[in-house]
Amino acid sequence: MPRTADPNMRTNLLQAARGVFAEKGYEKTRMQDIAERAGVAVGTIYLYFKTKDAMAIALADELNARLLAESISQLEQPDLEKAIGDAVHAALNLLAAERDLIRMLYLNVGLGALNDVVHGEHDIALRQAVAAHLRQRIETGQMRPFDAEALAMLIIGMVDWAAQAALFYEVGDLATYEQTVVALLWGGIKNQV
Repeated sequence: MPRTADPNMRTNLLQAARGVFAEKGYEKTRMQDIAERAGVAVGTIYLYFKTKDAMAIALADELNARLLAESISQLEQPDLEKAIGDAVHAALNLLAAERDLIRMLYLNVGLGALNDVVHGEHDIALRQAVAAHLRQRIETGQMRPFDAEALAMLIIGMVDWAAQAALFYEVGDLATYEQTVVALLWGGIKNQV
């Protein structure tokens, strides 16, 4: 009789990988270490992930899913200035809470793998959702007319850069970056009429 797949296995494997990455470091972590932490055979991991990089990419994609959920709900507020401030705040707070994961990704996962993150399902969904909210605000006259897709990419890029500078490179203060990004965005996009 064939075994049924455990619907929680992928999540359990990623949690185990994250724990081992944090303890041993990405480079020193072996798939065997992750398997032992998860309480499975190494072959089980390969049913879900082909490589250690694939596991790191999956962790990054999950982070993007959480960013999508937390920041987009803030953009839905009727007050545009508050929506912008709260969305940037939510994104930076989540990234700060996940500092160890961000450092691991930037330090250990190659640019080719990070390219997979940028083209991942949740990263694309985040860009599309931000662009949709911006487009709606532009159409109702709350914002100056911009290309919504380009503006979404630039806003996400500013927030990402602020998080990298403060959390990864340890240059500057995250709160200062947050205030500056929000002020710059608000001053630049609000409709002046």
